Amino acid sequence: MSRRIRATCLKVRAAGNIVMDSVYAQSNGIVNIQSGGDTTIAGNYSQWTGNIHHRAVSSYNGWFKDDKFPLQSGINSNEGIIGALGRTLNLSAANAAFSSLAAQASISLINNKGDIGKTLKELGSSQTVKTMLIAAGVAGVTSYTDTWGNTLTSNGNKIVTDWAKRSQAIMLNTAAKGALTGANSNSSWWTIAALGMAGEAYQYWVGRGADVRPGVDRENPEVKLDQDGDLYRMPRVDVNEALQREGKNIGLNQYPCISMTRICHGTPVSNALNTLPGFNAFATLHDGWGEWLDKNGGNWNIGTNLGTMPPALLLTYGSLLDQYRYINVRRK
Repeated sequence: MSRRIRATCLKVRAAGNIVMDSVYAQSNGIVNIQSGGDTTIAGNYSQWTGNIHHRAVSSYNGWFKDDKFPLQSGINSNEGIIGALGRTLNLSAANAAFSSLAAQASISLINNKGDIGKTLKELGSSQTVKTMLIAAGVAGVTSYTDTWGNTLTSNGNKIVTDWAKRSQAIMLNTAAKGALTGANSNSSWWTIAALGMAGEAYQYWVGRGADVRPGVDRENPEVKLDQDGDLYRMPRVDVNEALQREGKNIGLNQYPCISMTRICHGTPVSNALNTLPGFNAFATLHDGWGEWLDKNGGNWNIGTNLGTMPPALLLTYGSLLDQYRYINVRRK
């Protein structure tokens, strides 16, 4: 007998194995499955479906095979589905292509002063198609190598456990980005490599990619950081049963704030800075550094606090640029 699950969004997480044989699941939103061990999902009577479907076929045993996936906001491209054989299966390439198309459409509509006819004609140009293919290609390669050398922790973060494999992933990602964008100079290759390393460094410390969006409110502004091995990561906030977001991390990690002149999580100045794109991601990285230094015998004071801000800003915005530059890139 199959088990039926109906939900607007669906999320399953476990530190160990997940077995979901003979499951019929309907979701109109996000489908997010994370496993620290093996994941058995597809069975003789399993079906996963949503409003808009995309057929995915995998050659790996234990994965979805010839089953339907929701395409629109279906599989979170940042999280993916992690489990059997340490593989990640998601629709990041399709999502990137549609994101690229949406960005191109917005820019074209503005440039054409709202003329929909001219916009549609421009969107059909070969350059627009190339841009979509570049975005999809880059997303596809980076998604494929995302688990190389990485292990998912019980806190839902990534930690590097095999530097040889992770190094191979970095080299393949760099080569793919350069080839797809037609990089033809040393400066272009160095830019691609530097931004890619910024993204890798951010993920190494934080356990996930940088989020350009503002942080959301926490029940308790004072946060106990998650420990993954020797690293300390800011925990995310459960927005609902299927969605996690970064919490508001700008300012001092204390509650209540002992002085009105101080900037603490969730105070007015912190909330104002939180609206700046990517600034909360910078604070997420910086807070982890502070906790790591404090736990390893360092002196976290005003000097080390301010001194580590510039490199944290560089890594954060370099990581964000690496994420978004390929959505609207033009091949040379």
